[in-house]
Amino acid sequence: MNNQPRVNMRTVESDELPACSRCGQRVTMLVDMSRWGRGLAELCRTCDQNRPARAAWLNLLASGKLADADQLTEADMDQAKQLWAACLIDVLSAGPLGLPLQGPPSGKDAGL
Repeated sequence: MNNQPRVNMRTVESDELPACSRCGQRVTMLVDMSRWGRGLAELCRTCDQNRPARAAWLNLLASGKLADADQLTEADMDQAKQLWAACLIDVLSAGPLGLPLQGPPSGKDAGL
């Protein structure tokens, strides 16, 4: 059995997502890293295109391939799991200069 902490995700409207602290564009995804002793991590299609693991995950999200659960194959899910795992490892291993981290917004869900 896998005892690793799970990341719960939820979809939010894009206007609920903040501007990227690095480039000012709206972030694509916020990741709550508090289970690993970190704050919120921003995933931005503009800023993270030079990070292969993050870019692959964000490109999969943008493709819409995961949007229709009825059309997902086991291979699609396996690919998504592998890309997400690589992205998460990259985010967790980022140094202080690699990815701005911030505490969760006060009194509001973190947007995951």
